[in-house]
Amino acid sequence: MPYCPRCGVETDPSVRVCPLCATPIPAFPELGPGEPAWPQPGRPGDPAKRYLTPRQIRGRAIWALSAAFVAVVGAVTGFNLISSGGLTWAVYALGALTAVWGLTVSVFAWRSPFVLVPVWFGLIAGMLAVFDLADGPMDWAATLGLPLAALPFVLSVCGFLLIRHRRGYYVLAVAAALAAFGLMAVNLLVSSWLGQPGLTWSLVTSLALVPLALVFFFLHFGLRLSIDLKRTFHF
Repeated sequence: MPYCPRCGVETDPSVRVCPLCATPIPAFPELGPGEPAWPQPGRPGDPAKRYLTPRQIRGRAIWALSAAFVAVVGAVTGFNLISSGGLTWAVYALGALTAVWGLTVSVFAWRSPFVLVPVWFGLIAGMLAVFDLADGPMDWAATLGLPLAALPFVLSVCGFLLIRHRRGYYVLAVAAALAAFGLMAVNLLVSSWLGQPGLTWSLVTSLALVPLALVFFFLHFGLRLSIDLKRTFHF
């Protein structure tokens, strides 16, 4: 059915002037016998054009990331060898680059959190072990690095279990509460490793996060207010 180019009203094919705004409606020639309704093969808009599948797109993204990773690794290694005559500071950069490359590629390779979580933990733990070996004998990777690496994954699992099937301010309240708990856990782990266990700076951050979590809980359970987080934060 034709439409008025000015006001958009739908008209009959035989009408040549819009009944509302009196704008002339252009007539388009009808297709002849055997004339295709779509552009001919090979032209833009051809419905027979082959498109990449999501798996092929992910594969190309992995290859592109890997090529960029190899180029950056080669540049960092070469610069360190030329400037220092051996691998010194580049060990830290290479460990971090490898972890970032593995974290990024794993997102394209797997979608299941049951696969991603162990892979991410292994990559971060491996990066910390490389850092520990680079500065001498391993003395902090197992006692401090692994607990710090495991903490965000534990908090993520707890958050998933707590906010499952929940929406709105409840999600913000749980996030603030877990953030406060995580900061206190980091403070306790580091101070215990240094031989002076106790909570210091994390108490200050908790003074801001815990009341915020209580306010969000009150908005959710007390006032029963709701908020669309996807629309608010544009994701």
